[in-house]
Amino acid sequence: MLDDFGLTGRAIGEVRGPIVGTALGWHNAATVVRSVAMEVVFGYGLTMRSVLRAGVDFRRASKIALAADTVSSRSWSCSISRGKGHAVVQQFHPAP
Repeated sequence: MLDDFGLTGRAIGEVRGPIVGTALGWHNAATVVRSVAMEVVFGYGLTMRSVLRAGVDFRRASKIALAADTVSSRSWSCSISRGKGHAVVQQFHPAP
C-alpha cells in the first residue's frame, strides 16, 4: 500500500499546484502539469524522508521509494477503477 507520507505528499501537491497556477494566471493545462509535478515531488520526497530516517542510504532509499510508491499507485488506481479499494468505504464516512 502507498504509505501515509506518500499520500500526504500527493495531497500537498494536488492542492498547491492549482493554487500556484491560479495565482500566476496559468491556463488549465499548465496548472495540471504543475500539480502533477508537485504531487510526484512531494509524494516521493516525504516517502524518501521516512526511509532515510530509518538509516537507509540515499541510493537504496530512492529505489525503495520508487518501487513502493509507483507500484502501489498503479494497483491503487486499478482497484479504484474496479470499484474496490478505499473508494468502497467512502459511503461509510460520516458527512462533515
